[in-house]
Amino acid sequence: MSNAGSWTARGVGEGVGAFDRFFAEELLARFPSPELGRRSDAARLGFGSLVLAVTCDAFTVDPLFFPGGDIGTLAVCGTANDLLTEGARPEWLLMSLVLGEEIDPLVVGRVLDSVHEQASRSGAVLVGGDTKAMKGLRSELIVTMTGMGVVRREGPALGFETVGPGDELVVTGPIAAHSVAVLSAREGLGFEKVISSDCRDVGLSIGPLVRGSPSIHALRDATRGGLLGVLHELANATGMAVELDVDAVPVAREVTMAAEMLGLDPLELTNEGCFVIVVEAGTARRLVAELKEAYAFADAAAVGRICEATGPLDRVRLRQDGDVRVSVRSLSLGVPRLCLVILPP
Repeated sequence: MSNAGSWTARGVGEGVGAFDRFFAEELLARFPSPELGRRSDAARLGFGSLVLAVTCDAFTVDPLFFPGGDIGTLAVCGTANDLLTEGARPEWLLMSLVLGEEIDPLVVGRVLDSVHEQASRSGAVLVGGDTKAMKGLRSELIVTMTGMGVVRREGPALGFETVGPGDELVVTGPIAAHSVAVLSAREGLGFEKVISSDCRDVGLSIGPLVRGSPSIHALRDATRGGLLGVLHELANATGMAVELDVDAVPVAREVTMAAEMLGLDPLELTNEGCFVIVVEAGTARRLVAELKEAYAFADAAAVGRICEATGPLDRVRLRQDGDVRVSVRSLSLGVPRLCLVILPP
């Protein structure tokens, strides 16, 4: 069953393309359930008339505390954002901690305070979990969070399976700040003085919109792999092409400058409070206006559309300065580099 040598643990943890291979060869091949095959950020589980959304995620970050948050805030917000993709809120949480043998108890206490504060803001209750100490870890901490909530979506269920040609793409706000803030704090680059993570529970603001808008077909928080990672996931799931208007994507000036100095592409960097929303054709402009006026997402923007694919390599198109490039997902580690193919006009 296993295709030995086709992936590495580090690659699966860091490379978006490597995880795709691991998921197909090792997970879906063994557990071919329709729900797993949806590759949603949360599973939908039905119990009679009740539908639950359930998600599980492991969180690591270096440093544990960064501008705009810490690993505790990150764990709760990340879990809440995954549940939002199904139109649910976090109501119950289970948390497991893997502690480094030399971690300072005061550090653990600070993280747990953050978990408690954010869970209280998000309306979630911690109902169980586990704690382990691991040899080989020194002052590291791994937080695994399971979240559950009732799906209260009015109208059709959310998911990539509902996406069709002509649908449009909206992002809720500026991208790439989280990666730059964390990297700067870790390496002492100085950007953390002006750039903070966007870590937030987005559903606290737009939850009613997601639950009640029939024009929203699907949404994802642009975490590992960034905005491009979501677009590749969308293209692979639907078999269609995704076209991104790069110039329309909001990026803060300071983040753009930092990314250029570091040789990084903001499209590939992790976010912790930015969603990609797929909406019905012709409704993106109206949604952007609503996000700005009613929900204080001042930088929300319409950034692209779903199209019919013309061939196996025509999946994610990047339109910029009059040129169209095709983004081919890489199996590389960390921030993946893109192979670019120029399409004829």
